Amino acid sequence: MEKTALVTGATGLIGPHLIKQLGNYHCKCLVRRESNLDKLRDYNNIEFIYGDVAKPVTLEGITKGVDIVIHLATLGHYATDDFSRYYQVNILGTQKLAEEALRNPVERFIYTTTTAAVGVIDKDIITEEDEKKPKTLYAISKFISEEILRHYYQSHNLPVIVLRFPHLLAPGEQRDFYKICKFVKRGLFPKLVKKENITPFLYVEDAVQALVLAMTNGRVGETYNIAHEVSFSYAEVRSLILKELGIRRRPYFKMSVGFAKKLATLIEALSMIANRRPIITRNNIDSVFASRTFNIEKAKKELGYKPMVSLEEAIKATVKWYKENNLI
Repeated sequence: MEKTALVTGATGLIGPHLIKQLGNYHCKCLVRRESNLDKLRDYNNIEFIYGDVAKPVTLEGITKGVDIVIHLATLGHYATDDFSRYYQVNILGTQKLAEEALRNPVERFIYTTTTAAVGVIDKDIITEEDEKKPKTLYAISKFISEEILRHYYQSHNLPVIVLRFPHLLAPGEQRDFYKICKFVKRGLFPKLVKKENITPFLYVEDAVQALVLAMTNGRVGETYNIAHEVSFSYAEVRSLILKELGIRRRPYFKMSVGFAKKLATLIEALSMIANRRPIITRNNIDSVFASRTFNIEKAKKELGYKPMVSLEEAIKATVKWYKENNLI
């Protein structure tokens, strides 16, 4: 008998790639009335459910007849400076969906969160059990949502599985990596001198791989880091972006940590006066200097996860999409 998966955030960065791999499932896709459904129209195994995680009343009864919930929907990084919006979507929306999954029990409740929820901690290699010190409003909201789901697992046996993703690269990405690409193209992406600055990146197909594996192999109540086995230096990232843009290497100017933070402080102040979102913040600088790698041994052992797409391939595909859509 065909199983049913409820997918929130189906029109987002991961959703269409995931649904492509769920041919054996009937997919109920939660979408808003105003959502662009073009990426999903070619699939025959989907059903559109109109609702909004920011409007809990629209989620009532949504898990009836559902075997697996895959909760991708989120209000993303730096989308707003208003924590109430993060609270409404990332916290209350997740809580309501979890309550519906308890009211109409499901086999798995898979939740995608972010390495940003860990925050900046003084450790080079981070495991799922390490302490968390989220800094941004987005990261705090995702951390709280993780804790709510953990509570529902411990107190009500919600079969939750949490997958923690780093920066995702994919055609259609227009957040952090897109911002980096624009800085690199303009020659405004400096080397911050303190130590080698490394960061985790992951291509969307590897994120989908982990999601599909979690549907059958994941242990309920567990959190899994999903990333590459190593993190990547910003110097390498910059070099690969320049290669895909067809730009000869420009001088890689250096900037001290102190100066970078002063500059970010000034940009934040000017942006506040102009009522505009700052292009760089002190939190951005702190994130760059975190230079962290996420241990994925648990995901490899328990899920059977193995990252397949190299950084070069991921950047090539993502930058190609920017060029094809005249974004860079």
